[in-house]
Amino acid sequence: MFKKIIRKLTNTESESLENSLSKNGLPFKNQQEAEKYFFNLRDKELIRVNEFKAKYPELNLDNSLESLIRLEEFYFNCVIAKTIVINCSKIELEDIITHYTRLTFVHNDYGTWDVEENDFSEGNYELVIRRSEYNTVPLKFGRNLDQYSLDHNKRYLHHMYSLLANV
Repeated sequence: MFKKIIRKLTNTESESLENSLSKNGLPFKNQQEAEKYFFNLRDKELIRVNEFKAKYPELNLDNSLESLIRLEEFYFNCVIAKTIVINCSKIELEDIITHYTRLTFVHNDYGTWDVEENDFSEGNYELVIRRSEYNTVPLKFGRNLDQYSLDHNKRYLHHMYSLLANV
């Protein structure tokens, strides 16, 4: 049986974590300005996702849990194995994967789009998927997927989605 070890952060660790978290988000004058910007950005990114889905219909990106597995396998074939050549960079593909995963959460009613102020940096806002009043989902699913996914047998998206959506 495994025991979880929980310890209190040292002051230095706590300050380092708070400093790191304070860098999240972008500065805006108010909530409305941030919402206008981020929801417009979201809409543009979803257009990119739809264009990607149309370009690769064989992936059958239907917002299901299984589609995340297919998308992750596609990513590894493009980025690591290089058996598939696509006309976008690794970062662009990771951004598409991030937005598709966000869309999958919302499509399956595991959250809603929201903009919230960074608790550690007043005036900085970010786009989040809200699961409840106090619970948001991290949004950079696709970033550095090649590093995280190997720890989960190339099923990082599936693992994180299952964990966060409680499926």
